Amino acid sequence: MKGKNTLAWGILFLIMILIQACGKAEQAAEPSAIAPCDAKDCFITKANDCEEVNITVSENFGTVSYASSGCVFTKTMQGVSANETAEIRELFDGKSLTCTYEKGNFDPRWINSLVFGIEYCQGDLKDRIVDMLAFV
Repeated sequence: MKGKNTLAWGILFLIMILIQACGKAEQAAEPSAIAPCDAKDCFITKANDCEEVNITVSENFGTVSYASSGCVFTKTMQGVSANETAEIRELFDGKSLTCTYEKGNFDPRWINSLVFGIEYCQGDLKDRIVDMLAFV
């Protein structure tokens, strides 16, 4: 029974992520001496040029840290919303994925969606997302 409950919450979590991906998220910048950005558009521009840049954003489902350096992008879930179950928080908190790209070819879906564009990325966050999609 616990497995079915976890699965149901996982599917609900994924649906919430997909809904969030279609809307605008509230953003909160984290100051950085590297290349300060306070918005996703700024991050995308600098990352597309392979500049070293980072930003932390408060999304509907939690806090996410984005970093790019030398055409390598990293997304890390720093905190899943307290509204989620303990199982979901445990599955995603602290998990990250890494994507390598060529200058001028940064995929903005990496920061505008949790799901889309990650097929060529790797990491434990990607593995968790793929596992969740398998149940939908």
